[in-house]
Amino acid sequence: MGQVALLERLRAERLRAVGIIIQSWVRGWLGHRTCIKTHLGNTHHPETHRRSPGQAVVAERAAVRGWLARQAYRRVRADMVLMQRCVRRRAATRELVKLKAEDRSVEKFRELNKGMAVKRTQLQLRADQEIRDSSALRETLQAEHKAHSSELDTCGGR
Repeated sequence: MGQVALLERLRAERLRAVGIIIQSWVRGWLGHRTCIKTHLGNTHHPETHRRSPGQAVVAERAAVRGWLARQAYRRVRADMVLMQRCVRRRAATRELVKLKAEDRSVEKFRELNKGMAVKRTQLQLRADQEIRDSSALRETLQAEHKAHSSELDTCGGR
């Protein structure tokens, strides 16, 4: 199972738990609202007048359970956000490491390229110098050869 699938499964489990918490929160909120109407003596709804003290206690307990469910939901949600931050931070760190490595390799190739360019320039200068030296030696050799030929002619002509 891949990392993404694992994270999706964890997310689904958390969402299921959060859904249950929300349901209980809504039920608690509705009970709390009913309890408040009972305590305030809401005259708009005649069924609230018929409520016994036992029912009011049940409504208050439901309100407390709703409040507890809301607190639990907030904790779960905060934990989910924290998990998401951690996963995203880890992914960003890995991406940063990759980019730094790539940057180093690019920088290394740039340095190598600079070094190669300098080396190429030095070799080109050396080759040019060798060509000049070679042509100078060739000219000297030709001059020596002519001098030798003329000396042979003068010696052989006697």
